[in-house]
Amino acid sequence: MIKLKIYHDGGDGITQASLEYWKEIKDPKWRIHQVTCSKDSGIFNTEIDCFDDDYNLIVVMLSGLSCGYGGTGPHGLETLLKDIGAPPEVSSKAFYNDVVIYNPRW
Repeated sequence: MIKLKIYHDGGDGITQASLEYWKEIKDPKWRIHQVTCSKDSGIFNTEIDCFDDDYNLIVVMLSGLSCGYGGTGPHGLETLLKDIGAPPEVSSKAFYNDVVIYNPRW
């Protein structure tokens, strides 16, 4: 039976807290399926969808990462994207796009 596991930070919108939370919970066995960030999607504006070895879906929701401007939120998204192996041309989109979607298989 496939399970869904959902993780989320405290929802306080602090970039450094979201990055620290990600570092704390991420598992090297997780396979990143997609990262989605939308400037206007509410409190948890960054979603990381992963699968584990048993094909369970892991969803990580982060509140302190954002996109579409030059602030700390987009810098945090850029850091996250680099951390998971996104190429520079993708991670730099954090500053210029209101929606950023990264799928490692594309």
